Amino acid sequence: MKKLAFLLLIASSSFAQQHSYSEIYPSDFKPAECASKEKCESFTDVSFIQAAHAFLLRTLDTKFDNQYSDEFETTAQKFCVKRATCNASPGRVWWFCNDVFAQELRATCDTRFTPNSDDWGQCRTWMDTYSAGVDQRGSKDWVLAQECLKKTTPQPGLRQMDWWSVPETIPVGYTGNVRIFAVDRETHVPVQADIRFEDQIIYATDPPVGQPVTYYVFKWPRKLNRVTRADGSIRALRPACTPAVPSAAAKASEVRQ
Repeated sequence: MKKLAFLLLIASSSFAQQHSYSEIYPSDFKPAECASKEKCESFTDVSFIQAAHAFLLRTLDTKFDNQYSDEFETTAQKFCVKRATCNASPGRVWWFCNDVFAQELRATCDTRFTPNSDDWGQCRTWMDTYSAGVDQRGSKDWVLAQECLKKTTPQPGLRQMDWWSVPETIPVGYTGNVRIFAVDRETHVPVQADIRFEDQIIYATDPPVGQPVTYYVFKWPRKLNRVTRADGSIRALRPACTPAVPSAAAKASEVRQ
């Protein structure tokens, strides 16, 4: 694995974010040269009503779909542009770019409708259905972008990134859910990084790889590391957390479960 330009060393009483962005994928990102100019294509052979039931086991109201589908399709395209650059960036795998895309689509429902209302729930079902359709072609889109990247773009050197977490501060004893976000400091494109903890193996059900990854939910470790000092005394420390960029080539053959 290529190491990133920094370590998240967590050995203090709390874990505070380094830098926060208002968007998980900033709109002022730098477009990639190999980013596709094509619009995202979701389900075309079945209706969204059928797709929602078949892929998500959810019910999408026909009236709601008729009323908002054109608006939502337009909304989705600006996030498709971001997804295209993610696909054409080194160190990102197709399922990561698709899932960041899906997270952004879902977030639009929180501002468009009252959270937990019926329309909000229908909006999330529509957006999840749309992203599921895009996901069906995700691997193909990524392969084309990565082939272009290899031919036209030199391999980048060591890069820096900005990161932040939700919750913003993680106190000692915290055992809840955590998400760590990271973007390339230069391009503002999300960084896919495996999150590893010193002397611990942490499993996570949200990421396809089964271990913590930026942008996915995982449980904060409960175990403290025991360190023996020179005088023989033992001190309990929080484990160091190290995000590392995985090799795209090594991950290319992985299939979403």
